[in-house]
Amino acid sequence: MSEQLPQFRYFPEPVKTDVIVVDADAVCPCCERARGYRYTGPFYTVDEVDGLCPWCIADGSAHDRFDGSFVADIAWGYPVQHVPDAVVDEVTHRTPGFRAWQEPRWWAHCDDAAVYLGPAGAAELAELSVDDVECIRLTADYRADDWERIRPALRADGDAALVLFRCRRCAQYGGYVDLS
Repeated sequence: MSEQLPQFRYFPEPVKTDVIVVDADAVCPCCERARGYRYTGPFYTVDEVDGLCPWCIADGSAHDRFDGSFVADIAWGYPVQHVPDAVVDEVTHRTPGFRAWQEPRWWAHCDDAAVYLGPAGAAELAELSVDDVECIRLTADYRADDWERIRPALRADGDAALVLFRCRRCAQYGGYVDLS
């Protein structure tokens, strides 16, 4: 594990969220090397592929070899976002995906993909400003009264979690509620 992990612009902490885990014995099915890390998130492909290394994700070789993608949907948001094709390609083919109860969606804002921060719950929301939480409520498409009912039940590791993002350009928070 002497190699430094690749950096992912739209997912800066995949190890913190356990999408990439330390595994000294894992051999990547793409490069066939044991590099000390293994990807555990989704990979949409017709082949059964498990345990990719972060380097094959970052350089696009996993996508090229297996014709797969790491996220199924990008650029949802209000107003409608117009994310450049190069960004869509980077997020879907060269950025780790994340696990969710429902099919994961990647939030976009300011015509760019947002940075994935991970699952969040009421405790994480309590650390944000009132304005930030209001932006999240609006992007999650909840009426104020419905939000006040579900917000206390949100848990980062629970059956109801907020999938949290932050805009790379304006730093606005956004996301959606993922229910089991």
